Amino acid sequence: MTMQGSFDHVLVYVDDYWHDVLTREHDAYIESHCERCPICKVALEEAEKRHAALVNVTSSEAPERLITETLARVAAIDAATTKRRRLLRRLLGGALAACLAFLAIVHLYFVNLTPSPYDLTLFGQARLVPGTSGSLRVRVVHHELGNGVQGVPVTIDLLDPTGGPIVHLATFSTDEQGTGSPRVQLPDWADGDYPLRVSAQAPGGSQVLTRTVSLRRAWKLMLTSDRPVYQPGQDIHLRSLALRQLNLLPMAGQEAVFTISDPRENVIFKKKEYTSKFGICAVDCPLAEEIVEGTYTVGCQMGDTKNDLAVEVKKYVLPRFKIDVTADRSYYLPGQRVRGKLQARYFFGKPVGDAAVEFATT
Repeated sequence: MTMQGSFDHVLVYVDDYWHDVLTREHDAYIESHCERCPICKVALEEAEKRHAALVNVTSSEAPERLITETLARVAAIDAATTKRRRLLRRLLGGALAACLAFLAIVHLYFVNLTPSPYDLTLFGQARLVPGTSGSLRVRVVHHELGNGVQGVPVTIDLLDPTGGPIVHLATFSTDEQGTGSPRVQLPDWADGDYPLRVSAQAPGGSQVLTRTVSLRRAWKLMLTSDRPVYQPGQDIHLRSLALRQLNLLPMAGQEAVFTISDPRENVIFKKKEYTSKFGICAVDCPLAEEIVEGTYTVGCQMGDTKNDLAVEVKKYVLPRFKIDVTADRSYYLPGQRVRGKLQARYFFGKPVGDAAVEFATT
């Protein structure tokens, strides 16, 4: 312990002074300091009162009844703890015995387990189109002899992971090469991943192979407009045709989203439609009278497939007359002279006279 200097108070040491935990030098320092410092002297007197009060406290013992009840409660808790420990030992002993018996059974099973001499292999696409037909190839091979096994019954099923019905795709027997290539008709299920199960009843036991296949719709999407150029205030008429990519059957009831973007790539029109039973859907977009002129992008998206089309929006004046050019023959050899006839007439039938004509070759 290190005392403070003469200029510091000794308030924190007054209780230690009365409890005789300081050295004689420290006690003498505190006494001399308190003679000079009124604050510390008051603190020393208060510490003396606290020490006297603590010394005068009479000791007391707990009642006999409380001691008896406490000992009885401790004995009861000890007995319950001992009982629980015995029960736990019995349970652990039974569980350990059951585990040992289970491990023995598993050990005997694997000791007596022999591998199958046959290999079952599935070949085919991992991505298929729902609602269409496809082809799969299965082979059963004796892996020790290295040759195919003939006459093995094989079944192919498609499972629904949501718990729906199992769709049976094919049943066949392997040929002399140990293979089979059945044509299967896939169900028209929603796009997703589905387990494909192949079961082969080979001699000596059955073989089951499960693979995950992806059902994804794929189609061809064609988008057309009624004209290539529009004037402000006119209506843009759009139509789309969706066909299955493999069999070109119409995609009915599919969602198609039409969009139109201006030259600044701002979407000015967006509408959702559903294809008819012929795979066709159409929309109309009226243009404003005051609109940005330029090239507009017209799009139609169906699933992951999108088709775009460019149309012009600008003010123009229809021609007042029509020009027809006819030649004296359908083709010419190099160096021959081209002779033809030009006729210009107004749309109401009157000839266009005194008009300047310019000829050019391209």
